[in-house]
Amino acid sequence: LWESAKLLYAAISNHQKLAITLVHLRDYQAAVDCAKRANSLRVWADVHTACLETSEYSLAQVCGLHLIVHAEEVEPLVYNYESRGLYSQCIGLLESSLG
Repeated sequence: LWESAKLLYAAISNHQKLAITLVHLRDYQAAVDCAKRANSLRVWADVHTACLETSEYSLAQVCGLHLIVHAEEVEPLVYNYESRGLYSQCIGLLESSLG
């Protein structure tokens, strides 16, 4: 039913739910694009976690850059990387956020 949900959410321009639906369909690039349109911290965090779980580190970095600008999101973001042992990716994200 995820394909049906994708069509429905695309038709009504519900980008928040469409992004999560695309994650379930394993279309992570499209999910990141929808997260940009939704511009919601919760959606960014959900798509970021899904990208980390599937080793889509470049897409996770795009999501992380939108999260790291909010002080309350930094600690959960770093924990998300640390709990998976992705220390170098975490440092790369922190370094790119400085630029």
